[in-house]
Amino acid sequence: MVFVFALCVTEGFVYYYETENLFLRVSLNLQNIIKAFKLDPDIKQVQAVEFLKMHRTDGMDGILLEILTYAYCVAVLLAPFCTMAALFALIRGPYAFLKGMVKSASIKQHRLLVLGSGEDYEEFLNSLSNDCNVTTVMTEAISGDKRISYMERGISAKTGYRDGRDWLKKNRELSQYSGIVLCDENDLIDYEMAQIIVECQNNCLKNDSLDVYVCMNNTEWAEKIEKLRCPDDKSIRFIPVNINEKAANKMLMDYPIYDSRINENRDVHIGIVGFGVFGQNILISALNMAVLSADSKIRVDVYDRSVKNCLDYFLTRFSTEATDIIEHKRSKLYGDEEVNEYILKFPHGKSFRMDGTVEIHFWETDILNVQFKKAFEKCNEDMPFSYVVVTLGKQNDLISLILNIERTLNPRKDSENRDESKGGEPKKEISQDSNNKATIIFVIQDASDLDRKEKAEDIGVSFFGRDKTVFSYEALQNKTLIKNAIRFHGKYNDLSSGRREKVSANEESDVDEKHFTEWEEAWKNINGNYKRQSTLYQSMNQDNRKWIMIKEKQKQKGEEELKEILSKIEHRRWVIYQITHGWRYDEKRDDNKKLHDCICTWEDIKKNKPDTMEYDYIPFKMITDKDLEDFKKERKRRS
Repeated sequence: MVFVFALCVTEGFVYYYETENLFLRVSLNLQNIIKAFKLDPDIKQVQAVEFLKMHRTDGMDGILLEILTYAYCVAVLLAPFCTMAALFALIRGPYAFLKGMVKSASIKQHRLLVLGSGEDYEEFLNSLSNDCNVTTVMTEAISGDKRISYMERGISAKTGYRDGRDWLKKNRELSQYSGIVLCDENDLIDYEMAQIIVECQNNCLKNDSLDVYVCMNNTEWAEKIEKLRCPDDKSIRFIPVNINEKAANKMLMDYPIYDSRINENRDVHIGIVGFGVFGQNILISALNMAVLSADSKIRVDVYDRSVKNCLDYFLTRFSTEATDIIEHKRSKLYGDEEVNEYILKFPHGKSFRMDGTVEIHFWETDILNVQFKKAFEKCNEDMPFSYVVVTLGKQNDLISLILNIERTLNPRKDSENRDESKGGEPKKEISQDSNNKATIIFVIQDASDLDRKEKAEDIGVSFFGRDKTVFSYEALQNKTLIKNAIRFHGKYNDLSSGRREKVSANEESDVDEKHFTEWEEAWKNINGNYKRQSTLYQSMNQDNRKWIMIKEKQKQKGEEELKEILSKIEHRRWVIYQITHGWRYDEKRDDNKKLHDCICTWEDIKKNKPDTMEYDYIPFKMITDKDLEDFKKERKRRS
């Protein structure tokens, strides 16, 4: 627009130069400029060209005049488009404001305060504004386009504050919000904002209850925040949110392990290529979801060139005794080439007893080198992979990597039935109720990865990304999962209190619904984040349990025998969950020190703690025949 304006001014100056009256010369020039922007200039293109012919001279002046004339002709054509752009920019602000007002009026139920900074903060703003009236605090000046974008989505942006902490200190009235989301990239800032919120709520007790969603990658911080409020204070409920954990859990529920290549023993072999924050969450969640039998082998192989640095952080999730049992060795792959391999095995000693075995192998290798290919092939020969997740940053040769993985895992039909590495012996039987191919999932890390999606989909690679659904209000509330978790917690409490008539009721019965309000109140009163998260993991495993029940019922065993098998499987899953969250065995239970007397084998439970055996059967007792039929239909539909 500025370019067009400058050309019109210059052309008018030259064209009206011979006009003696200065005022008239200027006014005619301005009039031409104004009329040019509505496609009706006083100096028409034909007139400009004729003026050029009359005043053309040899030399540089003539060349400049010619360039000016033709440039002006082009500018006259562009001027109307500039006018339309200006009008659009003029009305865009009021339009965005009205659109935001209408949207806010249509969403009266949920009003959220979102405070923070960083990548997750922007994702929350984009996603939550679809379902909620969002208020946020901007620490930097907002550009014009960004401000208009916020107005269109009904986001109220507060400016003039250093950060969310500064705004909270000066605006202590929080009763207008139904919830608060703290999502700063620095966990310490989230903790400090949580402290201020507790002070605000103590001074302004107008809210019956306030849900505060705190984004934390570190469970220790989440537990510290939980301790900020008084146990008797029902007005604030801190809800920890781990976005990477949520995404990992969603991936494992969208692409369940039991739908992968699994042998008759239900052994599971998982590969994780890339061990960043997301890869670490996949490992923890996958161990919890891979328990398909009480005595099966679960093996996980992790590949990353910086695995040693990642491992030092990852092991903080375990008891300190687990760091003493990790084995380090130099593994020979080909020729004289060796790589570092770190191995963690369970059961081990008295502190980490369990049924079945769990092995985690960490390989220090660059995924673009031949070392990785050899290590991956070696692991697949030792035990065929069931499930592989590729979670890496931007890599130029990622498609080549995925193709190599796919060829290794799913060889051609002429070699499918024989294992050449073992002298052509037949390979171990694959379960008839599982896929005959390994599941390969490529986790999308950035927008550029989408370009690779089409190239790899035709080889059976699934794609998963941290899309907006992970950041949505529905995902924050997680109603279905929490409702099941409330039932689990309620039934456990009833069993502890000797009220077995409630425990025996399945989740569809009138008795169960009658007690739900009581259970919901008990759920709200849980002290400590750990118990709540543990019960949520229980709820997540219900589809796994349905698959297991169908498999076990096919064997036509007696009711008591079936009950013991299912209870043993659930006990093993619980033990693995406890160990991967920092607990270990001790004869004397101490929740503060993360010591538990039930972290042991099923036979030990039967011998020493028979009164606890009933707890492990509760999750299966909640599954009805109708649930199993619906599960079969859903699996058939998906396949």
